[in-house]
Amino acid sequence: MDFLLYNNNYLFLIAAVVSGILLVIGSRKSGQSTLSAQEAVRFSNTDHAQFIDIREPEAYQAGHIAQSKNFPKSNLEAKASSLPKKPLILVCDTGRTALEAAATLKKLNIENVYTLKDGLTGWKNEGLPIKSKKKSKE
Repeated sequence: MDFLLYNNNYLFLIAAVVSGILLVIGSRKSGQSTLSAQEAVRFSNTDHAQFIDIREPEAYQAGHIAQSKNFPKSNLEAKASSLPKKPLILVCDTGRTALEAAATLKKLNIENVYTLKDGLTGWKNEGLPIKSKKKSKE
């Protein structure tokens, strides 16, 4: 009886490992890679990923991640060919619009597209800096 019990533990362990591997492979194939603010910073520093802010220019100028480029979602599809040829981290206010934009880019065969979890709100909540372009009133 102990023999069967001992071998069952190994069977459960093997099943758990195989399930975990399949889960990871499935999530990567779905193409919806979301990065936390810290992961995004690390990815930008190590893999030279480019932050792409998909908000409208007014929102971008009010506050954005330093060195991010502004490609509003409203014309992202038309400007897709001019996106940098490196890993992209899409940024919006909350992360939801970025997921939609990532799906659009994937349909256009643009690979290495990631989204910032919780968007600029999550970035600020992590205490990370933002930059703003304020117009001087002279």
